[in-house]
Amino acid sequence: MDSRTIQMKLPTLKKLKPLKSTSYTNDHINGLDFSDNGSFLMVSTKDTVLDIYNVMTFTKEYSLNINDSGACCPKFFATDLNGLHGATKRNEKSNTFDILHFDLFKLAYRTRFIGCDDEINTIVQIPCSTIFFSTDKKGILNQWDIRINHPTVKLRPVSSSSRVNDYVGVAVESNNVLCLCYENQFYLYDARNLNQFFAQSNISSENVGNVCSMKFSPCEKFVGFMTNENSVHLLDSYDLVEKNKIVVGSKSFPTTSGWDFTPCGRYIVTGNSANGLNLYSCISGELLYNDKKINQNASVNMLFNDNYYAMAVGGDNLSMWAPLL
Repeated sequence: MDSRTIQMKLPTLKKLKPLKSTSYTNDHINGLDFSDNGSFLMVSTKDTVLDIYNVMTFTKEYSLNINDSGACCPKFFATDLNGLHGATKRNEKSNTFDILHFDLFKLAYRTRFIGCDDEINTIVQIPCSTIFFSTDKKGILNQWDIRINHPTVKLRPVSSSSRVNDYVGVAVESNNVLCLCYENQFYLYDARNLNQFFAQSNISSENVGNVCSMKFSPCEKFVGFMTNENSVHLLDSYDLVEKNKIVVGSKSFPTTSGWDFTPCGRYIVTGNSANGLNLYSCISGELLYNDKKINQNASVNMLFNDNYYAMAVGGDNLSMWAPLL
């Protein structure tokens, strides 16, 4: 790794600048994912299209009409251009919700993964592996192998007769640690053996609200999650003890704002009530920078590209941003 790359990995961010933007006002973006090498961006809109952009030129390379399938949770698989995405519509034949594996060269799906019990919340892959995971609103974690079209493991961490939050999230570290969010609590597993979790959080949802998204930080030091009360919380990824809380906005302002860690893991970017961006320090929780009105509506998706150090923001516009270092 050369000195320039090292400097890019450990920046001191001052602000973010917009690079390019395109409109999605007819059907807002509901999912983003970068390919492994960072050169392509996959964008989904519910019940409409799956678009693939070249990150360097911001040109649309592929576009799939998926209004017969529905779309959420777009996910590039492995290092090729094959894409995974979760279907939001019920498979009438099997009475399940499916995950479709597309071949983007042929512009058609190759495999239909059958067995999700409800709408899909998240799809994640163990790095450099054929294994991936999905969660659905019923609270089920499914483990899949790309070579098999049905779940190899189905898991619910605890039995619950009455649900308070239908969000179920999952994230996987490079060292095969899997974190599952269920009923506003977090559980750590060995992703290769889901028989028993080895750590559990102790979060009071009455104090923090309902979890609506989660992810590991790139440095794999934190599990971060956002709540419906406009706060981002950081848990230690070893024992799930809370380390910091970042208040993004007022509790009275309902939000589905997107957010993400920067690739160095030292900062968090979130949406704000002015439909713009906020930049925070993970360590101090300090607001370092904000930008107003980049979308007509809330920026509901944000994702940093670790390779190109650029960020995609989705809402009623798709925009690419880069930091001023």
